[in-house]
Amino acid sequence: MAEILRATIPVFTFLINDKVQVYLQRRFSTGYLDGYYESPAGKMDMCEEGKDEFPNDAACREVLEETGVVENLSQSSVCQNDVIDII
Repeated sequence: MAEILRATIPVFTFLINDKVQVYLQRRFSTGYLDGYYESPAGKMDMCEEGKDEFPNDAACREVLEETGVVENLSQSSVCQNDVIDII
């Protein structure tokens, strides 16, 4: 019987407004890197019976859980490997 390998897949989101300002949140009472800033992030949920979460769905869920912002990727730009200079 073949063994099924399960991996933890991280997702990171960057909320950027029209003025190219990036939303960051400050870690508080987590016990890990408290006081540091980060973008909303988490991991994909691996469900049973082959109903794993897709990366876009995981990103929207993490943004909602951590910021309360409802993100609709059909109305957003989804970029991969793009670089934005932040001064």
